[in-house]
Amino acid sequence: MTESATATRDDVLEQVRRQTCETFNVPPEEVGDTTVFLDIEGAESIRLLRLVSRLEHHYDVVLMSEDAPVVQTVGELTDHLVRAQGTRA
Repeated sequence: MTESATATRDDVLEQVRRQTCETFNVPPEEVGDTTVFLDIEGAESIRLLRLVSRLEHHYDVVLMSEDAPVVQTVGELTDHLVRAQGTRA
């Protein structure tokens, strides 16, 4: 199921937090806007790729691979998803 193109940043942030908790098996209170993915216990690149894939599917967007090194925090991923929603056809 995909979200409406009008999802707010807060809506996207909440979804990113929820998916991050599920993917990395961490409690919600440990995941916020400034959480660095690689600082999450048990974080590894394959799980991060799985998280991004789930979110791309959820929002029906594709994030550019050249943006990957820039995305280090929950907030940065949220911002990339918000921008991608605004540029999709």
